[in-house]
Amino acid sequence: MLKLIRPQDAQLGMFIIGFEGSWADHPFWRTNFLLNKPGDLARLRASAVSGVLIDDAKSGMDASGEVGKPGAVQRPTDTAEPRPSAGFDQQRLAEMTVRNCRRAMGRLFGSARMGRTPDPRIALSVTQGILTSLTGSSTALIGLTRIKSTDAYTYLHSIAVSALMLRFGRYLELETEDLQLLGMAGLLHDLGKVSIPASVLLKPSGLTEQERELIQAHPGEGHRILSAHPDMPDMILDICRHHHERLDGTGYPDRIAGEEISRPVRLSTICDVYDAVTSIRPYRKAWTPQEALTRMFEWEGHLDMPLLADFARCLGYEETIPLDLRIEMPDAQASKAVNGYSDPRP
Repeated sequence: MLKLIRPQDAQLGMFIIGFEGSWADHPFWRTNFLLNKPGDLARLRASAVSGVLIDDAKSGMDASGEVGKPGAVQRPTDTAEPRPSAGFDQQRLAEMTVRNCRRAMGRLFGSARMGRTPDPRIALSVTQGILTSLTGSSTALIGLTRIKSTDAYTYLHSIAVSALMLRFGRYLELETEDLQLLGMAGLLHDLGKVSIPASVLLKPSGLTEQERELIQAHPGEGHRILSAHPDMPDMILDICRHHHERLDGTGYPDRIAGEEISRPVRLSTICDVYDAVTSIRPYRKAWTPQEALTRMFEWEGHLDMPLLADFARCLGYEETIPLDLRIEMPDAQASKAVNGYSDPRP
């Protein structure tokens, strides 16, 4: 059960899920950790955060709940997702999650800008926070991230894509490890954009050929940055490099096609495109979810249509699915498709 407490009421042994308050008041770089150090407890009690979200189910466990040793990637674990108590304010939890995610994304992208390899443990921690929010309400968090200011677009887009991938992956009943890898990949898929000047990245229209080439280089640049970490999971690298590929081979950067494009990448592409066209931005009208899905079903050759049909079902918009795609897969085929997500290639 999740509880929101005052920082003054925090005790050693509590498992921290998130913080309420401004980024400047947040005393830690991470969420989802066991509060087991007296120094951390003192910092938390002295901080100006207005609330601390704890998970009673995980509180009191030993130090194995801590994030792994420095420099190592903590592999996602097959643990139960924390569930909010019945009366918990889901909108408040979603707002807290977005604030915490934005701060963590700033750290990840900031590391890349300074030439350092981003710490994937941060991405894992953020992913676990998003999963917590989605467990209570799958719509509150995604709804909040639809409204994107110009200066924070890349961060919020990455958070939204991660949330969509997690929601979709959970709908497909993926294993917890695969689910968390998808969430981490969603957060990191656009990391290569750190090398693109803001004047180009935020340009509303009319890109020159040189600017277009610069933007199309971001998947390869992100892959290069993430590959510097010796333990970076293959699925994350695959999604980072190939989320702009198309089934007909007209995508970028490698122009791979068909079965060369893995199922995790196909899933990420759908979520990436969907968030981009449904985002409310200052200079462009957003498509409604129904309009977005209807148009996406017209892009034959670009997207995996059966998978897109599952995505529409996941979001509750089955009426947008073309008639020839409305037949559910037999159980054996569905199981095979789900299990395929464990591999970087089909």
